[in-house]
Amino acid sequence: MEGDSINLRLLGVDISRKAVNLARRNQKRLEHEYTGPNQFELSALQGLQFIQADVLKDDSGPADTNVQALMDVLKARAKQSGEALRWDILISNPPYISPSNFNKSTSRSVRNFEPKLALVPPGVPGSTGLNAGDVFYPRLLAIAEEVSAKMVLFEVADLEQADRVANMAKRSSSWNGIQIWRDVPAETPVELTKS
Repeated sequence: MEGDSINLRLLGVDISRKAVNLARRNQKRLEHEYTGPNQFELSALQGLQFIQADVLKDDSGPADTNVQALMDVLKARAKQSGEALRWDILISNPPYISPSNFNKSTSRSVRNFEPKLALVPPGVPGSTGLNAGDVFYPRLLAIAEEVSAKMVLFEVADLEQADRVANMAKRSSSWNGIQIWRDVPAETPVELTKS
């Protein structure tokens, strides 16, 4: 990799202005403090941008927040740059804890110190029949299709939720394969399913 030039663009998205500002401050601090020998790492940091956008808002839905819809932001950026609306990989750790699980099984330290907005999805009109913790996944899969993503990586709460999300993805013809990986701290991730 040494000496190779890779055009890597990374985009971080959050609905929270506070989270976006914190991410930008951390990025600047890391760039300033970077002492590693690998210029690729520094280049990746410098190619990282953060924006405030609403993942759940789409063109057809009502405006629940004053934050722009993610797809509107991405389309405007593509038009401005003259590039295609294309992202190779979509990675997301969305709010995935249902309101009932937040109150019953989430540890007190998490409830007291993590913003609820980052943990519990909002109620979304028209999401009937969907587990309350799964609200983001259909929209993320739709966005992945719209930006021609080749791969998506999602954080989920547990194996049951992973199965539900995998089944959502299976209903689309966009994916060549679906895998569920169990990530145990200090262990190598284990592939649980493949289809």
